[in-house]
Amino acid sequence: MIELYTSNLGEAAYGLIAIAAFSTMLSTTITTLDASPRAMSKTIQLLFKRLKSYYLLWLFILSLGTIAIFLFLLSEMGKLVQIATVLSFITAPLYAFLNYRLVISKQMPEKFRPNKELRVLSIIGFLSFKSVTIQLSLHKRKMMEVKEKIVEHKKKPEWIRVKLPTGKKYTELRGLVEKYKLNTICTSGSCPNMGECWAEGTATFMTLGNICTRSCSFCGVKTGRPSAVDWAEPDKVANSIKLMKIKHAVITSVDRDDLKDMGSIIWAETVNAIRRINPNTTLETLIPDFQGNKRNIDRIIEVAPEVVSHNVETVRRLTRKVRVQAKYDTSLDVLLYLKNNGIKRTKSGIMLGLGEEENEVYETLSDLRNVNVDIVTIGQYLQPSKKHLPVQSFITPDQFRNYEIFAKELGFRHVESGPLVRSSYKAHKHIK
Repeated sequence: MIELYTSNLGEAAYGLIAIAAFSTMLSTTITTLDASPRAMSKTIQLLFKRLKSYYLLWLFILSLGTIAIFLFLLSEMGKLVQIATVLSFITAPLYAFLNYRLVISKQMPEKFRPNKELRVLSIIGFLSFKSVTIQLSLHKRKMMEVKEKIVEHKKKPEWIRVKLPTGKKYTELRGLVEKYKLNTICTSGSCPNMGECWAEGTATFMTLGNICTRSCSFCGVKTGRPSAVDWAEPDKVANSIKLMKIKHAVITSVDRDDLKDMGSIIWAETVNAIRRINPNTTLETLIPDFQGNKRNIDRIIEVAPEVVSHNVETVRRLTRKVRVQAKYDTSLDVLLYLKNNGIKRTKSGIMLGLGEEENEVYETLSDLRNVNVDIVTIGQYLQPSKKHLPVQSFITPDQFRNYEIFAKELGFRHVESGPLVRSSYKAHKHIK
C-alpha cells in the first residue's frame, strides 16, 4: 500500500479523489444558495439531508487540513499532489462556512434534511483527505531520506576529493578535444585521473554511440534505443588518437544488444583502423560480455589487442542489482575464454562501496584469478546521480591496500587498488 501511495498512479488516483470530492461539495452548496429549494434537483436534495449532523465532521477535517498545510509547506511533492492538496484545503473551509450559514439561517426546509446519502459523500471526503495527509507524510519522509543522502554526499572523506587537472600536456589535449569535438570517456565521464593519464599519453575512447541498451544501476551512460551504427566511426577514433598523439589507447563501448553481432564487427574494425593510422600505439579493449556469444568474442581475439578487459564490476551477490541484465558467471566465462584462446593479458575491475562484505571482495578476487585474469583494478563507487544506486560506504585507503596485498599474493601481474582508481588507470603500464 505504501508503494501505491508513493507511485505516480497513486498520486493521480488519490489526488483526483480529493479534488472531485471537495469540489462537488462546494458546487452543490453554491447551487443550494443560488436556487430556491423547490428548484433543486432530487440529487441535490438527497445530498443535503441531515446536513447539520455532519457539520462537526467538516470542522474537524478543516482543523486537520490546517496542520496538513504546514506539512505541505515543509515537503516537496509531485505537482499533481500539490495541486490536489491546495484545491482540497481551499474547498473544504468554503464548504464548511457555507453550510454553517445554511444551517444557522434555517434557509433549508425541514423536509429536505433527513436522508442517508450525505453519509456516503462524507466518507468519500474523509477518505480523500486521509489519502492526501498520508501522501504528505510519505513524501516528507522520502525527502528526509534524500536530504540525508545529500548530506552524506557532501561529507565525502578527504581521500575522495579530487584535485583539478593541470599541466601543459593536459591543457594542450583539452584544447584538441574541444576543438575537434573528440569523444573521450575521460571528459564525458569526468574521470578523476584525466590529467594524470593524459600527461602519460593515455586516453579512453567510447565507440558505438552514447546510448546503451542496458540499464545498469551504477552507470551514468544513457539507456534507450541507440542510433544506427556509424561505420565511419573506426577511422574517426583512429584520427582522434593521432591528433592527441596518444601512446596507449583504451577503447570501450556501450552495450549493443540490439545488433545481431552486438557491435563486435565495429570493435574489430576500430582496432584495425587504429593500427593502420597509429602503428606505434598500443591498445586495450574494454569489451562488453556480448551475452557470452563466442563468435562475437572471437572477433576481438582475431585482432589481438595487447590487453582485453571485461569488468565484473561487483561481487556475485550484488550483480543482479548493480548490473541488472548481466550475469556474474557469464563475465567469468568470457574472461576464461579470452585467456584460453590466445589473449596474452586479460583484465577486470570491481567497484567497492555498494554494500559488499569484505569476504565477498576476497572471493571475487579469487574468482578472477581462477579464470587466469592477469590485471585487476579496484576502486571506489561514486553515485553518478540521484537516480543511481547510493554509495553505501567509503572504503578507506588502508583497506584498499589490504585488497592490493591480497590480490598480489593470489598472483595477479598488476593490481591497481585505491579510492580513485578506474578501469583505465595506469593502463599504459599493464602491457609490460
